[in-house]
Amino acid sequence: KILFSNYIKGIKIRASGVILRGWGFEIVKLAKKVSNETKLPLIVHVGEPLPLLEDILPCLSKGDIVTHYYHGKRWGIFDDNQIITEVKEAVERGVLFDVGHGAASFNFNVARKAIAKGFKPFIISTDLHGQNLNGPVWDLATTMSKMLAAGLSLQEVIAGVTINPAEVLDIESYQKGLSGKKARFTVFKIENKRFKLYDSNNNLIKVDKVISPKFVINGTEIIKASSRYKGN
Repeated sequence: KILFSNYIKGIKIRASGVILRGWGFEIVKLAKKVSNETKLPLIVHVGEPLPLLEDILPCLSKGDIVTHYYHGKRWGIFDDNQIITEVKEAVERGVLFDVGHGAASFNFNVARKAIAKGFKPFIISTDLHGQNLNGPVWDLATTMSKMLAAGLSLQEVIAGVTINPAEVLDIESYQKGLSGKKARFTVFKIENKRFKLYDSNNNLIKVDKVISPKFVINGTEIIKASSRYKGN
């Protein structure tokens, strides 16, 4: 018997006004029904209203994921400079939050303010695709550096790109030891150098510390690695 959950890890809906074009919250409820019937988590892309985040979040349950939530668009996670109640309640229920940088979904000011208030991502993803490959995303290492600059600890950044997404995807994460397993990892180095980082709204921050990939180890093969972004 083949379990489709071995191949399909979740149900995703792009709950953003510019995409739904009038469908609104009803399509989110439909997606949640599919999620419940398949016993798979619902991943919700959030952005421009409608629907409002205040309506989406109460629909979600433990293990569901909200992505792109550090966007700088109207009516996001803040109301009058405070994180909305629905976000706090969702976290308490076990709803997970993912950075999902993307071409238009990561704002330094939102991320820094949220992290300073203790609202941190469980997953750090890039949403890398053809329209952001040459900026503002570039690669995972650059997104990791941005999250370090936004206020996460190095340990939190590492967890956000390793054990946390591995847990969500239910894949081997090396948490039970390394002995006897095929080597499969990337070597990074923290480099002290002045660097320019841009968010999805072209806001600039200057940092003096970046995370740089150096090698990919795959079995006995060692491959040199480097970031596509040079900090210009």
